[in-house]
Amino acid sequence: MPQELRFRDCQRQDHDRCLAIFDGNTPEFFAFQEREAFERYLTKERLPYFVVEDGQGIIVACGGFVIERGEADLAWGMVERSVHGQGIGTFLFDQRLEAIRKTGASVLHMDTSQKSLGFYKRYGFRVEKETLNGYGPGLHRYDLCLNL
Repeated sequence: MPQELRFRDCQRQDHDRCLAIFDGNTPEFFAFQEREAFERYLTKERLPYFVVEDGQGIIVACGGFVIERGEADLAWGMVERSVHGQGIGTFLFDQRLEAIRKTGASVLHMDTSQKSLGFYKRYGFRVEKETLNGYGPGLHRYDLCLNL
């Protein structure tokens, strides 16, 4: 994992960089039609959303979560395409999981494609539902759950 990663709250001035990370991961990890939903999510008030900066202060990842009725849902986690496989996604997930645990949530839900399914299964997530082409042609959706 790269040294000197910093996890912090996402600010309005970070939105363009988060959208650029989304764009760099499309269409392999996100469908083009999801961009508008991600833009809307970024503008919602008071939703926990974070960025990860590298040692030079460049945002290399972002992701958040939502808490409802004592359960958490991961939301819009992504890593800059050029630094995939360097442990940044693990850092982002671990930091979000720590923040979620502080809320007292008992269950963590999320959805992902087959491209990231193995990553989350390593943490003990179980597949609750599979939807072929759920995000778009060739991009299947997996609904996952982890008891905290």
